[in-house]
Amino acid sequence: MATTPWFLEAVRLSKEHQFDIGVHLTLTCEWSNMSYSPITNAPSLVDELGYFLKD
Repeated sequence: MATTPWFLEAVRLSKEHQFDIGVHLTLTCEWSNMSYSPITNAPSLVDELGYFLKD
């Protein structure tokens, strides 16, 4: 999920070990202690702070 904090680490590991990877579409963020936002403009998917909706 490109919107999550660990995305760059996943890219690094994939390049280092030549892992096959896929893309996961992210439309919500159910976590209460961590939020993330879209990488493109998506006003219908975010709350007033710009983070993905909980559901």
